[in-house]
Amino acid sequence: MLENAEIVPLTGALGAEVNDVQLADLVKRNDRSNADALGRMLVKNKVLVFRDQHPDPQTHVEVAKLLGELAPAVPMYPKVAGFEDIIIIRNDDDNPPENEVWHADMTYR
Repeated sequence: MLENAEIVPLTGALGAEVNDVQLADLVKRNDRSNADALGRMLVKNKVLVFRDQHPDPQTHVEVAKLLGELAPAVPMYPKVAGFEDIIIIRNDDDNPPENEVWHADMTYR
């Protein structure tokens, strides 16, 4: 499946668009070779973009699990109902950013 994917670099530094792959199909196959290939793509490109896909919460979780064990969700954020592994982060007029600069928690994991 991923062997036929078109990988288009987004910039010279990081990011790639992955075409011809449906995340839901990737999860259904549950194939270790595809999971390993996805992991290698992520390590190489740092960010992967799958355009025009609208995975449901279960598919989000299953794709993440293909890449490894999920880290515990940050308790201070709201969660998607029924999915303790998915937090909701909003950045809009009603929910402005809490920080002035980007940061990541638990990068040591």
